[in-house]
Amino acid sequence: MNLNTEQQSKLKDYLLGRLPEAELEAIDERLVTDGDFYEEILIAEDELIDQYLNKELNESDRKSFEEFFLISPERRAKLQFSDSFMSYLNPPVPVIHPEPDPVRVTDQDKKAIDRPPWYQSFLPVKSPALAYSLMSAVVLLVVAGSWLAWSSYQQRGVEAGPVYTAELLPGGPSRSGGVEKKITIPPGTGTVEFKLDVKDDGYGLYRGVLIGGTGAEIWHNDNLQLSDSAGTKVVIARIPAKSLPPGDYRLRLSGQTPPKQFEDLATYSFRIIS
Repeated sequence: MNLNTEQQSKLKDYLLGRLPEAELEAIDERLVTDGDFYEEILIAEDELIDQYLNKELNESDRKSFEEFFLISPERRAKLQFSDSFMSYLNPPVPVIHPEPDPVRVTDQDKKAIDRPPWYQSFLPVKSPALAYSLMSAVVLLVVAGSWLAWSSYQQRGVEAGPVYTAELLPGGPSRSGGVEKKITIPPGTGTVEFKLDVKDDGYGLYRGVLIGGTGAEIWHNDNLQLSDSAGTKVVIARIPAKSLPPGDYRLRLSGQTPPKQFEDLATYSFRIIS
């Protein structure tokens, strides 16, 4: 899917919170029904983060980036990872000092000189350049592995602390007859487990997208599954309680069709009160 310049500019305004409410609603709807468009949003997020780190944003865009774009915990995590990754790819240039004047070498100095380099104790290579390249690759793999583990942990929505369960019925633009549920999260709660009542259970996987009152995406998970709760079919979405300050929310649910596209099913509206 190739976007023209105008569409790319609109995506940027969406991510920086500069679109009017009517256009926000249209993009929110498309996010849960068009898989290709969702991928374009993720690409646009990555490009914005790169521009921010490379100081390519103007003052207005930079302010919107810091005050609106970074509201999402997932975007803050992506920024931190990108910053670390760029630091590994562009290490500081070492300062070359002039060689000192020749001095007398003692027997103790000779033993230190004859001692093999530290890396040869676990890397069977003689070239320092090759050794440091291998070490850099190992560090990058560790960082990437840690990021993937952290991302998977976040996607499950499991946080330390008690779990509070709330049942939601469909409500909003996708279904009529629904109501906005008011929820009070007990202090100390680590995770809020939403049980989403569903009528359409013919899907293998489900996507959940949580939208805040400003229209910004707060959380998403593409691997939700159907469960049975006291004879009722529900999809369970676990969201960290720290991501749910008081305010209005919409949780959009869609089901995955065979071509790996997501079909809009229902919207669940709720309000977190203090």
